[in-house]
Amino acid sequence: MVVCSPRPSTIADEFQQARTAPGGIVAPGAYSAAFGQLSALPHTAGTWHDVTKVPYNADDARYRDWFSNSSGGAGHVTGRITGLAADNANHVYAAGANGGVWRSSTGGGNWTPLSDSLPSLSRGDLQLAGDGSLWYATGEANTGGTSYVGSGVYRLANPVSGTYAPSDRVGGKELESTTVGRLRWGGGQVFAATNRGIWYHDASTTAGAWKVAFYPKNPKHVIAAIGWRSGDTYNGFYETNDYTAGPSSWKRLNVVLGGIKNSTDVGYTTFAFSKNGDRLYALVQQPSKINGSTSLAGIFVSKTGSPSGPWNKIADPQILHNSGSALDRKGYAVGVQAWYNQFLTVDPANADHVWAGLEEVFETSDAGSHWSAVAPYWNFGFSCWNLDDAKNSCPMAPHSDQHSVAVGTSGGKPVVLIGNDGGIYSRSARTPRTVAWWCPAVCRTTVSRTCSASGRTAATPTPRWVSNFGGDGGDGTADPANGCNQLQEYVALAVKITNNCAVNKGALSAADATSWSLDPGDPDARFIAPIAIDSSNPNGFIAGGQYVYTSAKGWGMRSPSEWTKAFDLGAGHSATAVAMRGGTGWVSWCGPCNNAGFARGLATNAGGTWHQVTLPSDFPNRYLAGVGIDPGNGQHAYVAVNGFSRRFTEGPGAGVGHVYETRDGGTTWSDISANLPDIPTSAVKQLANGALVVGSDLATFYRAPGATNWQVLGTGLPTTTVMDIESGPDGNIYAATHGRGIWSITPPA
Repeated sequence: MVVCSPRPSTIADEFQQARTAPGGIVAPGAYSAAFGQLSALPHTAGTWHDVTKVPYNADDARYRDWFSNSSGGAGHVTGRITGLAADNANHVYAAGANGGVWRSSTGGGNWTPLSDSLPSLSRGDLQLAGDGSLWYATGEANTGGTSYVGSGVYRLANPVSGTYAPSDRVGGKELESTTVGRLRWGGGQVFAATNRGIWYHDASTTAGAWKVAFYPKNPKHVIAAIGWRSGDTYNGFYETNDYTAGPSSWKRLNVVLGGIKNSTDVGYTTFAFSKNGDRLYALVQQPSKINGSTSLAGIFVSKTGSPSGPWNKIADPQILHNSGSALDRKGYAVGVQAWYNQFLTVDPANADHVWAGLEEVFETSDAGSHWSAVAPYWNFGFSCWNLDDAKNSCPMAPHSDQHSVAVGTSGGKPVVLIGNDGGIYSRSARTPRTVAWWCPAVCRTTVSRTCSASGRTAATPTPRWVSNFGGDGGDGTADPANGCNQLQEYVALAVKITNNCAVNKGALSAADATSWSLDPGDPDARFIAPIAIDSSNPNGFIAGGQYVYTSAKGWGMRSPSEWTKAFDLGAGHSATAVAMRGGTGWVSWCGPCNNAGFARGLATNAGGTWHQVTLPSDFPNRYLAGVGIDPGNGQHAYVAVNGFSRRFTEGPGAGVGHVYETRDGGTTWSDISANLPDIPTSAVKQLANGALVVGSDLATFYRAPGATNWQVLGTGLPTTTVMDIESGPDGNIYAATHGRGIWSITPPA
């Protein structure tokens, strides 16, 4: 049995920091309590509608702007898919990073959500057990900046037709506020590798508490890889022959992996056994190389099936690069993100047949003697690629950054399915490794896929979403009077501006581009740095890093030099939210933003000049995630406070409350949280009639004009994180979620 456990502090950076500051730990029970409070609140009238429930074509031929990734080969995409499971009857189960669990009964496509009623839609692991039940471990264990803890492990007895309910949770509160890297079974037990150690539970029942097996052919034999990506004294492979004997039964193995002889230099690792257990493969990240062009140590095999080895290296970055990779060997090489992108699986029908996922997907059918990059990073740079879509003969290149894999069936035939930052793709599991045709399995209930022989979509329905800019995708905003006037961020204030949605016939050079860079080169911008337009003047812009940037030149901006550096938040401080109304701006910041010396604050030019706001001593010392302004008065503002109150959060001054209000430019503040559940809150918006709307990790809340208590806004919105709230020019309220798209609702009368 194999489990892999990440270090506690590896749980995401920015997304996690917002919810755990100032102490770094959320006590178990926080989500249960918040979900109970939420369930007791009344709802307003109205139903939410998913406005993004249309295909997203990342290769739309109308979008070939010089700065776009369009035509790279990814085709139809969706969000990050971090969990996949499949059976031999065409059922595929997929879990999004914060989008919950979905089911397809056609081998991929025509998806139905299964977990929307659960307190957490953040996926840790997704596995089909031997009895056919589907186990969903919440809490994503990736070490990226948008991963988040969960509310425990859930078991769905009949996944073919059922849906999850909160009562399906396995055990009690033990695994709340935890990330789960892997679930594995043995000896009638299920094991969970978490950021708080390895736990086990009776696999035949959901009753009873989880027990600690280890704080960080024999059913009591368990092996684990514990690997903080930057290295630590306890990194390495561990083994116990009797987990019931407790932590003292575990020992660290003195293994040799290629040139790695120091076990502390063994980082994030994925294990994969052959079906009969006589062969063990390992994909290993090397901490000492994390700042180089690759941090991949290699792919290894133990032909004895023992974690003690001997281990033979069957692939390294050079071998994988030479197999058809699209990545540069010197700057951004194969395995550069091995601390984030990993999957590894063995074909159940052939122990020599292995798929490995990093930034790309690699396949071997002869136990590593030969490899092929069957899903390269993109098609750019290949001889088959052409900017002119009619001349582009490349096959589909599934989206980059791989996270999950499953072998199942479609139409009764074996297929391999991969999950990555762009969704789910599938191909025959028996296709020779030199052929790389893939079809997208788009995660939308209304989309069916028709693929040509090349793997390209034969027909593209409209309306659709398209990719007019490349990159990870940070913040963005648009002119309410002209939606094709757009500001879009790659990351860290690398902002582009366009006046035509970046539509063109196909840019042939940078000079032909219809978008321009406005990147101010801020020294300390967050990965997702905030940008916004003035809510009363669409030509007024505000953005934040260490500095607050403003501009009144509006949609005619063409250069970073047209920003005004309005205010310095201070060395080591980074803006977390910005808002502006009639030239009056409010900016929240953190720094340090992690839990070592955490600090936060607020700046404004309400009253005339930019200055730091002196917050009262009882104002929560937690992450300030959102700011809002009264449409009629810039002195009247609101702050959305993230994290949990002091009952569940450690650290000095955690305080209580999630929404604070000032009516005098920040001189005095009032906690207006009232009956809001104690749940991380990210956005606050005042409507024109004085009503307030708040977005949180579980729901969107509404406070009517003149009222003091809150209600849940409408019905039909999944219990996922709401990151932003906007009032549209059509009068509707829009909620941008983390993992489930954008939703809209008509405000209560």
